[in-house]
Amino acid sequence: MEWIDTIVEAGEAWVTVSVTEADQGIFGSYRPETYEFRLSPAAGGWRITHQEWPWFECSADSILPEPKG
Repeated sequence: MEWIDTIVEAGEAWVTVSVTEADQGIFGSYRPETYEFRLSPAAGGWRITHQEWPWFECSADSILPEPKG
């Protein structure tokens, strides 16, 4: 995920990010997509509002470091 832009206006924030999803394997493909999220202040932080929470498929291989040794 790569941050692209943030606009704060009237107590809300609009955050734009680019997400690249990749297929595994020798002939894997890469699909970058841009998403815009609307956030509102809540409970001392910021929460995505006015839309469903995004779901991205990932595996432990994509988020855990390579084992050493």
